[in-house]
Amino acid sequence: MASCSFCGREVEGIPYSCNECGETLCGRHRLPERHDCSGLARVDDRPDDGAGFIGRSDDHEPKESSVVGRALDAMLSPLRRLRR
Repeated sequence: MASCSFCGREVEGIPYSCNECGETLCGRHRLPERHDCSGLARVDDRPDDGAGFIGRSDDHEPKESSVVGRALDAMLSPLRRLRR
């Protein structure tokens, strides 16, 4: 059986693998904040796009860099025309 990289206990069930540091962890320490994750510094350094949701557009205009936003706008434009 696998053991938690943070506390050393044997992991019951399916062990968790941290997406940031790759360590094997128990259910109690699976979150990066709970196991002093070395990857948290990289997460803090990531640029913030300001978009809270995928495809979110405050002004209903697709952004140049948002492929998902453009695809959603293309799918929703016929429905927007019906709404008007």
